[in-house]
Amino acid sequence: MISLASCSSLPERSGEPVPAMTFNHIQPIALDVRVSEVVRSANVDRVRSIEFIKPLDSVVESYLRSKVTARGSDGAFRVEIHEASVQKNHVKAGREMARFLGVFGLDEYVLNVEALLILERPELRKTVKMQAGRVIRVSEHSSIANRERDQLVALEELLRALDAEFERVIRTEYGDYMR
Repeated sequence: MISLASCSSLPERSGEPVPAMTFNHIQPIALDVRVSEVVRSANVDRVRSIEFIKPLDSVVESYLRSKVTARGSDGAFRVEIHEASVQKNHVKAGREMARFLGVFGLDEYVLNVEALLILERPELRKTVKMQAGRVIRVSEHSSIANRERDQLVALEELLRALDAEFERVIRTEYGDYMR
């Protein structure tokens, strides 16, 4: 009698929960405005892959809230998150035989963030679009631990890219309003 064991390429979350991501270490940028807020736009893409380690929209919102502080008496600075999504695709193996057998494929995760940075003052209203993204590919046969490690690395890289873009936009477009 021959017994066949099968495995699923779709990992199930079991074990310890992933620790909360905090941004307490970030030195916020002080802007000459009375109010600073981060909001999710009504049409924000909230579809998430249930297999991704963290909900991207919540992580991005927490990060952006920690990044700016209001230190002025007039005006407002608002960050509208329009997209914070993780899309999962399956990429078939590159070799013909592997494709035929349906093995050695990759799970591709596309992380994308788009936001508008809006400064409103009595004399001006300025809006700048900001975006960042990352793509990672993980073997469909990766262990849950390796998959989560790769997803965390990609999330950290995305946050570094988002941080660099945010800093660039603030300094080049809103530098006159920094305190």
